[in-house]
Amino acid sequence: MKFSRFAWFLAFIGVGLLTGCASHAVDSAIEKPASAVAPIGGFSPGQGFISRGCGFYISTDGLLITCRHVLAGGKTWVLGSGSAPLPAEVVVEDPASDLALLRVRLPREQDRPGRVAFFELKQVDFDEMGHLRVAGGHGVVHGLFNHFETVGRDIDFSAQIGAADEGAPVLDDSGRVIGIVRGPYEGKPGEFLAIPVWRAVRMLPGKDAN
Repeated sequence: MKFSRFAWFLAFIGVGLLTGCASHAVDSAIEKPASAVAPIGGFSPGQGFISRGCGFYISTDGLLITCRHVLAGGKTWVLGSGSAPLPAEVVVEDPASDLALLRVRLPREQDRPGRVAFFELKQVDFDEMGHLRVAGGHGVVHGLFNHFETVGRDIDFSAQIGAADEGAPVLDDSGRVIGIVRGPYEGKPGEFLAIPVWRAVRMLPGKDAN
């Protein structure tokens, strides 16, 4: 059966539309929860809020995950959506994995289901990855997976990020959290290490790890 030129053109357009819609769906799944990322740091009356990194919400009731080293020396503060620093309570600290679980008492206008964007934190099994994304303090940045570290199975990846992104979620192409940015890989410019998500899941009592 022969196709006319017009039929081939329609088929080509149809494939393009399907591909474009799929790509847009993936981007939306990643861009939308980026609002769940919040700067974390200290606060002083003279200097105001001083960022030391960031964290991300994992529930609508103000629970956040970040790196332990991001916590301020004194009281820890989280920058709210209205640019007002909110005091954070440290719920759990795990020095071995460099992770911390925080709780923030959200303003009344946010303290309702659906008002706070958040990432689901679940066990993600993976052996190989290609492209990944970091939802940090300056939006979503594309990166490239390099390899797993032999000790601790940290994720080694390359991306254009900085100190403000330490504690940010590392996402796969589906928008799932696969790790938490630890910091630069010493001795390897442009490369960073991320803590595997299973370590964060393990420190959450009562959370579903499947």
